[in-house]
Amino acid sequence: MIRLTTACVGLVAFGGAQRPLLAQRAPPPELPPTVAESSQFERTATSAEVEAYVDRCVAASPKLARLSMGKTTQGKDLPLVLVADPPVASLAAARAKAAATKKPLVFVMANIHAGEVEGKEAVQILLRELARGEHDELLAALTLAFVPDYNPDGNDKLDRKSRPDQAGPNEGVGQRANGQGLDLNRDFVKVEAPETKALLAAVDALDPVLVMDLHTTDGCFHGYDLTYAGIMHPACDPQLLEFTRATLLPKVQAAMKAKGFATFDYGDFDDNAHPEKGWSSFESKPRYGTNYFGFQNRLTLLSEAYSHAPFAERVKSTRAFVLTALEFARDHAAVLLALRADADARGRALVTSAPSVNLPTRGEMAKTRDDDVLVGTVRAEKDPVTGLDHMVTTHDSHAVRMPVSVTFDGRDDQPLSRAYVVAKPSDRLLDLVARHGLSSERLAAARRARVRVFANAQRTESKRPFQGHALATFTGSDAERELELPAGALVVPTDQPRSRLAFVLFTPTSDDGLGTWGALGLEPDAAGSRFEALQLLEWK
Repeated sequence: MIRLTTACVGLVAFGGAQRPLLAQRAPPPELPPTVAESSQFERTATSAEVEAYVDRCVAASPKLARLSMGKTTQGKDLPLVLVADPPVASLAAARAKAAATKKPLVFVMANIHAGEVEGKEAVQILLRELARGEHDELLAALTLAFVPDYNPDGNDKLDRKSRPDQAGPNEGVGQRANGQGLDLNRDFVKVEAPETKALLAAVDALDPVLVMDLHTTDGCFHGYDLTYAGIMHPACDPQLLEFTRATLLPKVQAAMKAKGFATFDYGDFDDNAHPEKGWSSFESKPRYGTNYFGFQNRLTLLSEAYSHAPFAERVKSTRAFVLTALEFARDHAAVLLALRADADARGRALVTSAPSVNLPTRGEMAKTRDDDVLVGTVRAEKDPVTGLDHMVTTHDSHAVRMPVSVTFDGRDDQPLSRAYVVAKPSDRLLDLVARHGLSSERLAAARRARVRVFANAQRTESKRPFQGHALATFTGSDAERELELPAGALVVPTDQPRSRLAFVLFTPTSDDGLGTWGALGLEPDAAGSRFEALQLLEWK
């Protein structure tokens, strides 16, 4: 008996006629190496080279579609690539397909800090592999969106002196800031950069269950290929926080270990000279994308490749981390969809779930556990052009037992209001509310209400500007009053999925709210001054 396999190409005679028995498979498209690969990882791609490479991948497979999220300050395109089977050609189509087929959407962005180029290069490699059909099993369960170069303006300011102690690429990397001089990973509350505006619109349109943000460390000498984090602010949905800590991060770490990669919670040594004193994470504030998208009831993953590993190794570990996260999403697709839907429902019902709901306005880093942390060693390699030293791992490390602080306890709890009301909203505030995806309304006519007022308030500004702002903090005390709210007043109700986001943005004592960045302030009051955002208790 002759066995016909999928490798056979042929026409067989049957009843005197010829017809195809099996469709002929086209060979995988030939796609060239990336700029990094072809230069033996001496170079990283310019934004134009990224776009050209993305276009070649898209042309090679109908499963890939290139869109534009928008433009940068300098007018460069922000390419976004959708990958799906069957294909989709728009954000709306991708969202509809994900909902109809129960294939959750995962959003992966790279190069938010354009000196940290591993994600950009890893995403290009993954797009090539997806175009060649190498990960079709992922597309059977997921819809994917990739932003390979989120900061093209910063990317193209290539300089050998940028991040000089990083272990390559030797021909230089871009700068951290965008074309406005803003750190895009500090812009998620104030939303000033065109890149941030475009990103928030794209994420809202796609409605992903998981958002990944790919970075590189800033100098700590540890012994890991890559470190990671998820959402951390204690005011985020508690079940999402618990799933992140108990399931998502441990399973991804275990899967990376099985692939030969050492990973750990993102952080730095409290004292580099005495690492045994402790290992601590970064801030829990929503200005960071990983925390911000948690307030949208989405799971998040931050990837931090080890800056002192050779460039090729950093790309390899970042690619593996993205694939591992996608495999986790594939294996837990139904769970992720249910988690997000349940978090949305809890957010909508939160304000009515108890007589009074209090949420923390800030997080305080807490000791999570004692653990063995790998302390690494490096050697110096002098750049022959700049004379500056690259610090390169020796791949030697030793474990040191120390306190590990990578979670946050809630502090300064405040009540969640039925709604937040601003009597005379500025155009900037109205724009921010819309960009944060918060439902709101304007009063058609004046209306009396009982409100909680943050009165006798004082505003203190930071002495040094940060991201172009003197950051504000507010002190005062709450008092209940009955007021007439004018026509045109802005009302942001909290019986909506993003109630926790509304809380952290509008609460006066929030450590990273709209008031922090000058979008809310103080207005004259008979007793002195009051915070502009009133907390609605009931309509009269």
